[in-house]
Amino acid sequence: MRGKFNIFVAGNSKHPQAKRIDALLRKLRMQMKNGDFSTKLKYALINADEMEKEVIQCGHSEKLAMAFGILNLPPGRTVRVAKNRKVCGECHEIGKFMSKREIVLRDSNRFHHFKYGFCSCRATVEFDEYRESESNIGLLLDSNFNF
Repeated sequence: MRGKFNIFVAGNSKHPQAKRIDALLRKLRMQMKNGDFSTKLKYALINADEMEKEVIQCGHSEKLAMAFGILNLPPGRTVRVAKNRKVCGECHEIGKFMSKREIVLRDSNRFHHFKYGFCSCRATVEFDEYRESESNIGLLLDSNFNF
């Protein structure tokens, strides 16, 4: 924000706005469940019940970064996120869902340009099923930053 970038690490709850970010993500997931968007719990590769998988998946770094941008950038500003690994299907779905404003997510393979519930990749990509480790970082970049 304002010429700076913010770093988000998977599962990090020490961010000063962690509670606001978590509340927004939980609200969005409930709206997704009640709407036409699917939640892809198969991407949570752990032995856990559905509720535990949902809680764990709320902490992916790109989701945290996108939610932070939605909460903090003024209306009309593009949320720009860079990720050092390929985006998972669950994060891709929530990116589409929260794209009432423009979101650009750069993962290790491509740009995903989310706008009005659609993605520029047209979901033709295969999503990795992986566990997110602490080495997976999502950055929220100032909207003036160009990739």
